Amino acid sequence: MPWRVPETTPFGLLLAEMLLRQTRAEQVAPVWVALVRDYPAPADVRDAAPDALFTLLAPLGLGHQRVAALQAVASTLIERHGGQVPGSIPALLRLPHVGPYAAHAVACFGFGRRVPMVDANVLRVLSRVFGETYSPDNRRAPRAWAMAADLLPRRGPVTEYGYGLLDFSAAVCKPRRPDCHACALTSICAWNGQRPGQT
Repeated sequence: MPWRVPETTPFGLLLAEMLLRQTRAEQVAPVWVALVRDYPAPADVRDAAPDALFTLLAPLGLGHQRVAALQAVASTLIERHGGQVPGSIPALLRLPHVGPYAAHAVACFGFGRRVPMVDANVLRVLSRVFGETYSPDNRRAPRAWAMAADLLPRRGPVTEYGYGLLDFSAAVCKPRRPDCHACALTSICAWNGQRPGQT
């Protein structure tokens, strides 16, 4: 995905996370590229003509809502943080339209913070591997966040671990027809052991 290159700014990552909400990455990628090209800084987004932003974001749906959300977060960054994206989880969570997953993702990928990330896909992986049931809303799954924090690597680049976990949940431990034969966790996966025909 284009936002994974090292040159991506924390603001670019924040825009990506906001656009990715309930939208497939393949859809978001070309829109994000155009967005950060034309509006690379919070002031550019805040001062953009809403109609121009709407046209750019229209392929993703919910165009008016997305325009309002992006301009609200851009304005808040300028008013509270001098146009910079904050690196702390509490400050990120105080931004409008930024939830727990987006805040942790920006802290990890934008600032290299060793923090857990739990989205719907990661919830599924944790639930399957450890045989626990979590709320489908990651904001109401404190045990899953605690588990994800315990699993963080103690050393090495945390961004690679984060992207690896997200890729694993999307490509191997899929919602339907997971590729258990390609999974390195089958020997410890509670869900795999309970599937028909498994031992």
